[in-house]
Amino acid sequence: EQMLDMFDGTVVERFKFVDQFSKKQSNDELIAYLSEMSCVLRDALMAKLETYEMLNHVYLEMRLKAFAAKFTTEQLIKLLQKVEQTKIYIKQNINSKLALENLIINN
Repeated sequence: EQMLDMFDGTVVERFKFVDQFSKKQSNDELIAYLSEMSCVLRDALMAKLETYEMLNHVYLEMRLKAFAAKFTTEQLIKLLQKVEQTKIYIKQNINSKLALENLIINN
């Protein structure tokens, strides 16, 4: 659920989250977190498409519906793509804090 909050807060709240989070995590941990985020965002897309039987995080169904309602299908797909691109940046040893800030600032 914290993963969805990363996109729901104000810009200031999102920057604070990234600042605190990136200091505590290694690049491998950040990549694992982003992989899980991709799964949650995939579920948000499934909720948007009303294919609830395909949810991996069934316990988040109501939260996923509310989150998905804020985005178009295309926006959710682009967000998923940005998460995957952020993983690539971190794997390439680009500054992880900057990579995460880029992810959250454009949403």
